[in-house]
Amino acid sequence: MHERTEHLGTLRVLLIDSDANSRQATAKLLRDCSNYSVHAVKTSKEALTLLAPAASGSVEPAFDIILKEHEGSASACRLLKQMARTELLAKVPVVGEREERSLRPAFAR
Repeated sequence: MHERTEHLGTLRVLLIDSDANSRQATAKLLRDCSNYSVHAVKTSKEALTLLAPAASGSVEPAFDIILKEHEGSASACRLLKQMARTELLAKVPVVGEREERSLRPAFAR
Protein backbone atom coordinates (compact mmCIF):
# COMPACT_ATOMS: atom_id res chain seq x y z
CA MET A 1 0.00 0.00 0.00
CA HIS A 2 1.24 3.50 -0.76
CA GLU A 3 2.12 5.76 2.16
CA ARG A 4 -0.43 8.37 1.09
CA THR A 5 -3.19 5.74 1.23
CA GLU A 6 -2.27 4.62 4.73
CA HIS A 7 -2.12 8.24 5.82
CA LEU A 8 -5.55 9.07 4.42
CA GLY A 9 -7.11 5.74 5.43
CA THR A 10 -8.88 5.36 2.09
CA LEU A 11 -7.88 3.22 -0.86
CA ARG A 12 -8.61 5.05 -4.12
CA VAL A 13 -9.95 2.55 -6.68
CA LEU A 14 -10.53 3.04 -10.39
CA LEU A 15 -13.01 0.42 -11.60
CA ILE A 16 -13.29 -0.24 -15.36
CA ASP A 17 -16.19 -2.46 -16.45
CA SER A 18 -18.26 -2.24 -19.64
CA ASP A 19 -21.27 -3.96 -18.07
CA ALA A 20 -23.33 -1.35 -16.21
CA ASN A 21 -24.90 -3.83 -13.76
CA SER A 22 -21.56 -5.41 -12.89
CA ARG A 23 -19.88 -2.00 -12.60
CA GLN A 24 -22.55 -0.67 -10.25
CA ALA A 25 -22.65 -3.84 -8.12
CA THR A 26 -18.86 -4.02 -7.78
CA ALA A 27 -18.59 -0.33 -6.92
CA LYS A 28 -21.32 -0.68 -4.29
CA LEU A 29 -19.66 -3.77 -2.81
CA LEU A 30 -16.31 -2.01 -2.52
CA ARG A 31 -17.88 1.07 -0.93
CA ASP A 32 -20.09 -0.90 1.47
CA CYS A 33 -17.48 -3.41 2.65
CA SER A 34 -14.53 -1.10 3.00
CA ASN A 35 -13.46 2.48 3.28
CA TYR A 36 -12.70 2.61 -0.46
CA SER A 37 -13.15 5.62 -2.66
CA VAL A 38 -14.39 4.15 -5.96
CA HIS A 39 -14.55 5.88 -9.33
CA ALA A 40 -16.22 3.64 -11.93
CA VAL A 41 -15.96 4.04 -15.71
CA LYS A 42 -17.16 2.01 -18.69
CA THR A 43 -14.03 1.92 -20.89
CA SER A 44 -10.25 1.97 -20.83
CA LYS A 45 -10.47 5.11 -22.94
CA GLU A 46 -12.35 6.86 -20.12
CA ALA A 47 -9.72 5.61 -17.67
CA LEU A 48 -6.95 7.06 -19.82
CA THR A 49 -8.66 10.44 -19.66
CA LEU A 50 -8.72 10.25 -15.85
CA LEU A 51 -5.08 9.14 -15.74
CA ALA A 52 -3.86 11.78 -18.23
CA PRO A 53 -2.70 14.32 -15.61
CA ALA A 54 -0.43 11.69 -14.01
CA ALA A 55 0.79 10.55 -17.44
CA SER A 56 2.58 13.87 -17.78
CA GLY A 57 4.71 12.75 -14.83
CA SER A 58 4.11 15.93 -12.85
CA VAL A 59 1.00 14.93 -10.89
CA GLU A 60 0.57 12.01 -8.50
CA PRO A 61 -1.90 9.36 -9.79
CA ALA A 62 -5.44 9.85 -8.50
CA PHE A 63 -5.84 6.10 -7.85
CA ASP A 64 -4.02 3.51 -5.75
CA ILE A 65 -5.27 0.49 -7.72
CA ILE A 66 -7.13 -0.17 -10.95
CA LEU A 67 -9.64 -3.03 -11.23
CA LYS A 68 -10.69 -3.79 -14.78
CA GLU A 69 -12.59 -6.43 -16.62
CA HIS A 70 -10.56 -8.37 -19.15
CA GLU A 71 -10.92 -6.97 -22.65
CA GLY A 72 -8.76 -7.52 -25.68
CA SER A 73 -9.38 -4.10 -27.17
CA ALA A 74 -6.80 -1.67 -28.47
CA SER A 75 -7.77 0.85 -25.77
CA ALA A 76 -6.96 -1.72 -23.06
CA CYS A 77 -3.50 -2.18 -24.59
CA ARG A 78 -3.06 1.61 -24.79
CA LEU A 79 -3.99 1.89 -21.11
CA LEU A 80 -1.32 -0.60 -20.04
CA LYS A 81 1.32 0.81 -22.42
CA GLN A 82 0.70 4.39 -21.27
CA MET A 83 0.96 3.33 -17.65
CA ALA A 84 4.20 1.44 -18.30
CA ARG A 85 5.78 4.51 -19.94
CA THR A 86 5.10 6.79 -17.00
CA GLU A 87 7.07 6.26 -13.80
CA LEU A 88 4.25 7.34 -11.48
CA LEU A 89 1.59 5.27 -13.27
CA ALA A 90 3.82 2.20 -13.58
CA LYS A 91 3.61 1.87 -9.78
CA VAL A 92 -0.21 1.62 -9.76
CA PRO A 93 -1.28 -2.05 -9.77
CA VAL A 94 -3.83 -3.16 -12.36
CA VAL A 95 -5.92 -6.26 -11.67
CA GLY A 96 -7.86 -7.71 -14.57
CA GLU A 97 -10.96 -9.85 -14.41
CA ARG A 98 -11.42 -12.73 -16.85
CA GLU A 99 -14.75 -14.10 -18.04
CA GLU A 100 -14.84 -16.72 -15.29
CA ARG A 101 -14.82 -13.73 -12.91
CA SER A 102 -11.63 -14.61 -11.07
CA LEU A 103 -9.22 -11.75 -10.57
CA ARG A 104 -5.77 -12.15 -12.12
CA PRO A 105 -2.84 -9.75 -12.50
CA ALA A 106 -3.03 -8.00 -15.85
CA PHE A 107 0.01 -5.79 -15.42
CA ALA A 108 3.06 -6.17 -13.23
CA ARG A 109 6.22 -4.11 -12.86
